[in-house]
Amino acid sequence: MIDKNTLTGNDEYSEAVLNSFIDKDKYRANEKYAAKLIANDAEDTMRKQIRIELSTCSSYTFAVAFITDGALISLKAMLVDNDICISSALEDYLESIYEISKQKTSVRITDIALALKISKPSVNRAVNTLKKQGLVSHEPYGDIILTEKGFELGEAVYHRHTMIKKFLVNVLHIPEDDAEKEACQIEHNISQNTVEKMKSFMEN
Repeated sequence: MIDKNTLTGNDEYSEAVLNSFIDKDKYRANEKYAAKLIANDAEDTMRKQIRIELSTCSSYTFAVAFITDGALISLKAMLVDNDICISSALEDYLESIYEISKQKTSVRITDIALALKISKPSVNRAVNTLKKQGLVSHEPYGDIILTEKGFELGEAVYHRHTMIKKFLVNVLHIPEDDAEKEACQIEHNISQNTVEKMKSFMEN
């Protein structure tokens, strides 16, 4: 049992915490601060959800249950390397917005959610973060438009991804589906110099 008097600070935060765990009828809900239960499913992996949450908040608290040793090691590495994870998550969004904008005249929250297989609330939070960083312009229920800086970054990630995938398929003969997944992981942790050398190798 949690005593409300023991929770200090933001009243909305206190009520949200209480509403998430006890006395739901007594304390009003607050989706912004309420605790969330996340798990792996066919559409949204736990790792991806955590990366998105890290990219849209300045502090966080969570508990983990039923996790393998391998997944726990990966999770710890993600948390230790917080800044890289945030950058990687936002790069995924910029790349997706860039790709969608090449195919459609407008980009909406739903388009990104479908492309990345992530829930719309998660996309909305990430887009707000991109907006604060000056990488996109977006009004509620409106189109998402890359700024000049956002376009440059999105285009760079897209071309990096494309080059890595080509190298994996054409040089290392990795199956295309596997190459796509691995390119998504490698693209955030590779220097532009290495990408250029991959390109040069394939052209010679």
